[in-house]
Amino acid sequence: NLKQSTSSLKSIYPDFTASFVRVKKKVTAPHSILLVGLPGVGFASKLAVDHLVKQLKAERIATIYSPHFPNQVVATPKGNLRPFLLKFYYKNINGKKLFFLTGDLQPLTVEGQYELAAKALQFFSEAGGEAVYSMAGLVTHNVGQDRSIHLSSTHKAQLKQLKKTLLLKINSAYIPIVGMAGLLPTLAPLYRLKGNCLLVETTGEAIDAVAAVKLVETVGKIVKAKIPVVNLHRKAQAAKSNIEKMSKQVAQEQQAQQAVFPGAAPAEIKDALSYIR
Repeated sequence: NLKQSTSSLKSIYPDFTASFVRVKKKVTAPHSILLVGLPGVGFASKLAVDHLVKQLKAERIATIYSPHFPNQVVATPKGNLRPFLLKFYYKNINGKKLFFLTGDLQPLTVEGQYELAAKALQFFSEAGGEAVYSMAGLVTHNVGQDRSIHLSSTHKAQLKQLKKTLLLKINSAYIPIVGMAGLLPTLAPLYRLKGNCLLVETTGEAIDAVAAVKLVETVGKIVKAKIPVVNLHRKAQAAKSNIEKMSKQVAQEQQAQQAVFPGAAPAEIKDALSYIR
């Protein structure tokens, strides 16, 4: 009985030897698309997807916990404790079934990014997904207010269709895409999904609201809906302020640790912060 009880507990509770998807609401949505926005260059993709989730009033349906995130949590100003997470949201708008994936940061290791990408793609595929659209920033010199978006895809037919309907650019050179923004669409075919990547031109500044607006407008074309962007610049300033506060707090924690352990370098904290930025 004890052996059977222990076995049943393992199926209920995560042991954190791998990432764990906690499903809040099961959604089955054939031919749906997944929009991915995680912290990265210019913070543009995360800012865009967070804005879309709020504007469209998308519902949170699942949460991914992972041992590949830093071994630290956040104590909020309201007294709450929360770990770093990835979150799935869902919304049906104008007949378009939309999943959103956003979160606090990306895993700290190559293995972690592959493992977490696999969990996310499996979840979306089993929900009836059809295509993944990841978004990221592309640092370009002398960029103006009119940011171009560069499109890449795992399927030639979709690449041709999206270029025509969305008026996007096709890369004229090899561009390395680091992190899950590249892994998720590239590995998508292994899960019977189409993969697309939207790279928006950015100055590379910490928070690029102009690039985020361009991504939101492009998603609006995909779902054939007008999505307000009025508050995006204000949200960008708030995000910038939060990052600066976190940077200051992490610096203070590093100083405290080095005072206790001279010469020690808290690499996990530094790495985590770099992904938050």
